[in-house]
Amino acid sequence: MLRQRYWMLAVVAAAWGSCAVGQTVKTSDLEAALFGSRESAIGIHLSPSGTFVSYIAPTAGGGAVAFVANVQTGESKPFLSSGKGSEKLRWCAFVTDQRLVCRYTAIVDDAGLLLGFQRLIAINSDGSGMKELGQQSSFYDATIRQFDGQIIDWLPGSGGSVLIAREYIPEAGKMGTRLVRSKSGVAVDRVDTLTLKVTPVEGAKRDVDAYMSERLLERTDSDQERRRRLLERRARQSATDGHGGCRRRPDAHGQDEILLPDDQLQ
Repeated sequence: MLRQRYWMLAVVAAAWGSCAVGQTVKTSDLEAALFGSRESAIGIHLSPSGTFVSYIAPTAGGGAVAFVANVQTGESKPFLSSGKGSEKLRWCAFVTDQRLVCRYTAIVDDAGLLLGFQRLIAINSDGSGMKELGQQSSFYDATIRQFDGQIIDWLPGSGGSVLIAREYIPEAGKMGTRLVRSKSGVAVDRVDTLTLKVTPVEGAKRDVDAYMSERLLERTDSDQERRRRLLERRARQSATDGHGGCRRRPDAHGQDEILLPDDQLQ
């Protein structure tokens, strides 16, 4: 029952309904009085065109609502809400200007054992077209599906696809058929957030916990290479300290030292 109940945490309240929303929640709860009010906005993300911003705002009773705001007109509309209690809407980020991916988490009491759950969903900015991005749950899942996946590359310009490190759980106890899932471990898939078309990139491996995008690693390597060249240039300049009219001066952060000609020192 637990495996079926939490196939998608967001399903309880993801399609926007008629609940009251306040971007600034006033409460008389003792806990709020003691520890302060919740943030008025968290998880802020800018759309690819720079026209829209998504953010999460609190609601009464510990809930949260996701908004999309037009940065030019200032108009803000809700499109997704979380449930109450342990269920939390963490963030929503744009894949395209009309399509977003959101993260839900929850803590569930399973016969006295507290279990954490996470789910990724894709949804349109008007609240329609909600779909789960992880592997579809089965009644015969061999283990409880607590984690479904992590986006490792947003693939800018792909038209709505993302690269996801997804957890695959095999089936167990399924009788009278040969159609039994056997894939197990963490795999990398390119997933179309609108159609859910899946293109495998890396097969599932049990001994792998996480993946990183090669494109992002290349960008990191490029940043490191620029830093290396900068440090080498500073080292060469340090060799001329006291010569050629150059002296040392702390940089704007008061940490590294740079060499400048006398006429640039202030």
